[in-house]
Amino acid sequence: MNAAHRLSRSQTVLFIIACAVFVTLFSGVSLHASWVKSFDMTLIRQIRFPQTDWKSMLLTWYTTFFNTLPMSVIVVIGTIIFAIEHRTTTALFFILIPSIGSLVNAGIKHIVARPRPNVDQLMHYGGYSFPSGHAIGATLILGAVIVLVQYYVILRWQRWLTNTILLIMIILVGYSRIYVGVHYPSDVVAGFCLGYIILMLGQMAFGLRKVVK
Repeated sequence: MNAAHRLSRSQTVLFIIACAVFVTLFSGVSLHASWVKSFDMTLIRQIRFPQTDWKSMLLTWYTTFFNTLPMSVIVVIGTIIFAIEHRTTTALFFILIPSIGSLVNAGIKHIVARPRPNVDQLMHYGGYSFPSGHAIGATLILGAVIVLVQYYVILRWQRWLTNTILLIMIILVGYSRIYVGVHYPSDVVAGFCLGYIILMLGQMAFGLRKVVK
């Protein structure tokens, strides 16, 4: 296996941590562990309150942008652009990884079957709660952009600036899901972890790690 199909040292460490955290949360939520409830309630109090009109409006809009339809449009447009530029591997990576992640997420949701929070929701979403599909989707789609920026962008400062903005956007998706009351913090953290796991497996499978100095 050449370097392009291997994770970097930091990616490997994060991959192991993500696996451990996801398995721990999956087990805790499935077994209705008291520590999960304590973890969730502590963060919910910190994130959801106090609420203000402008903050509620902004985060409601932001979380809606990451619904299935707008994210699907972005993936399709990105895939078409890569295909036009004859970047077949990149196009396949950009469309397959989010698609696989969506299927995995749906399967786990039905296995765990965790109801959504039902107290003071600012928005309504159907389906199960664990893990957060928005957290997974943001991690996979924006994370895929991060992988491609690392692969294609030459200048270090451009990579750092772009990736920092994208990471903040990903984190804000999770924050918004908790704030509007449609997910527990453990759903969001598990979604981030599962998204990262799938993203790194995709990067290895497609050989999209560029060894840069």
